Amino acid sequence: MSAALVNAQAALTDLFAANEHLLHDFDVSLLSSDALAWLQTCKSQLLDVWLPDLQQRILALDLPRHSTALRSAELFWLYSLSALSALVLVPVLLLHRRAKPESPRSPRLRAPLDALLGLVTPTTSVWPAPYRATARHSIAGPAAALAVPVSRLLADVVGGSLELCGAAELQRFVAGTLERHGWRIVPRVGLAWRVYVVCRIACMCAAAWRPSIFHRTANVDTMPVKLSRLTAPDKAAPALHKLAPDMTMLSLDAVPFSKLESHIRALQRSLPPGSSAVVGFSTRGGSMSYLSTAFVQASIPYFARRHAIARPAPPGGGIAPTLGVEPAPLLTSLDRVLRLLAHGGAALSVESVQNVSAQYASFLERYVQELTEQAAVRARFVARWGMAGWREERLLVAWEAATFRAGLMSRWAVYVTRKA
Repeated sequence: MSAALVNAQAALTDLFAANEHLLHDFDVSLLSSDALAWLQTCKSQLLDVWLPDLQQRILALDLPRHSTALRSAELFWLYSLSALSALVLVPVLLLHRRAKPESPRSPRLRAPLDALLGLVTPTTSVWPAPYRATARHSIAGPAAALAVPVSRLLADVVGGSLELCGAAELQRFVAGTLERHGWRIVPRVGLAWRVYVVCRIACMCAAAWRPSIFHRTANVDTMPVKLSRLTAPDKAAPALHKLAPDMTMLSLDAVPFSKLESHIRALQRSLPPGSSAVVGFSTRGGSMSYLSTAFVQASIPYFARRHAIARPAPPGGGIAPTLGVEPAPLLTSLDRVLRLLAHGGAALSVESVQNVSAQYASFLERYVQELTEQAAVRARFVARWGMAGWREERLLVAWEAATFRAGLMSRWAVYVTRKA
């Protein structure tokens, strides 16, 4: 017998052994009766009848060395049948292993779905299909963990299919520490969201490099900042945000990233000599990759808005509840802002720097509470943005507060003075 046929015989024997091992170890209890009967028929026809007969024929085959064409033909059939066995039988076994559907009311799904109630509650009597699929995957996995797709969660809450349980639960979910009945409920960020965030960050960096091309807004250098009003809260400018009864600050978060430096230069020139101001801004909580789950979660309040951006505000109706298309907090660092404030033609003296992340999170949570509980506030917002926009605003502001609670974002209050 030729060496090629000997090698083919060994390969075919190994394939038979592998197939028999799969059939012996397969958990037939997961199959329905029809699927089990079909697999038994395939086994009897494929492995017990004609493939052993083919093996005997090949073993008895002794081809002369000069019969090159015949040997090639036999080897072609041998390798073809081996590939067919591997490509058809093995995938069929693996696919049928998971083919048995789970009923929405299956007892096996009850435990993970009950744990999921610690984060969201369905507005109907039956959980949406994606969360039943998440529960099935959690049952099949080795650890008691529910990986909830973030994009699906956002869409379902905004669409009204789900309702968040509370701010504390959302904070633990964003931080990856939410547990209920022995199950860990963690966020899962898909590849599409990661790529989208990286593309948005790349556009922001390009806009900062050549802002005249990518950002069509008025030149902030021509709009002086009236910081002297900071000393009179009753006459405060619209850009001022009250974070606590004893603290008022000028926020830089709404400034496009490409215009941040020029805005700070205008701020320095507008501050009268001998006066002081408090400047507030947000930054990333630490060093994180743009593709990381933490960074994507931190970017959701800035990049996930749909309704407030799609529908412009009425004339004279105020600003839209969005920070724009270039959210500076995602790329701004504390060191960079301090350097910009302390340098330049009208450099400011930095007197103190305070981390006010907890106070800012409380401010955001109070805003969500007002949107939810105060009928007049809710009615005005719904009249402008619709129910979907109202649900989106509540969700994204609560999510932003959770990022500050979880340490993904940080809020700073910098007290500066301009020397006389």
